[in-house]
Amino acid sequence: MTEGDALAAQNDWAGAALKYQAALNDEPGEVKIRFALASALTHLGRREEAVEHFNEVVRRGKPGSAEVRIARDWLIAASAADASAMSSASTNSASAATPAEPAPTTTPTTGRVSGKLAYQNIDPRDRRILVAITLTGDDTANRDVRRRRGDFRIGRGYEFNNLPPGTYTLFAEASGTRMWEQRVTVEANQATVLDLSDANAAAPANFIPAEE
Repeated sequence: MTEGDALAAQNDWAGAALKYQAALNDEPGEVKIRFALASALTHLGRREEAVEHFNEVVRRGKPGSAEVRIARDWLIAASAADASAMSSASTNSASAATPAEPAPTTTPTTGRVSGKLAYQNIDPRDRRILVAITLTGDDTANRDVRRRRGDFRIGRGYEFNNLPPGTYTLFAEASGTRMWEQRVTVEANQATVLDLSDANAAAPANFIPAEE
């Protein structure tokens, strides 16, 4: 965790998030590490994952602790806290809470595309399967637009914000294999949802992605 703190102090949030995630994999019950990871994710625009981790902090953390107070305040401010997560802070309930859908990140001239990543019932808590997603513009107006991120995970979600309107081709790869290829249309000031699952996968039926 010390390495993550050092990177966070330099505003290297991507590097800090990687270090915190590695530390959390070793100590999944450590609330302070989970809180640090969630905080780093907020700086990277990875809102859905931040919501999930902050909810875990509220559920597992010591009532009244700084981490729980800050996590709860962030969730309330983001309108993402749900009743189950808030009540479990004092009851230490083991039931899983479902975060509310994150608010769309759009503008009058740009849109957003997001969705779930699901494949072979893989649980991200058991297997860490990284997915690289690339969006490339297909229209005259957006042909120069290309967005890519390689840190999404199967069992969680993905999102791309502030995209110019138009049609895009989405490519998603894991373990060097193309798993999904879809076309999606983005509209200004709108949030488009495109879930990636077994039903629309382009990967071979017997493909098993490797952990990274």
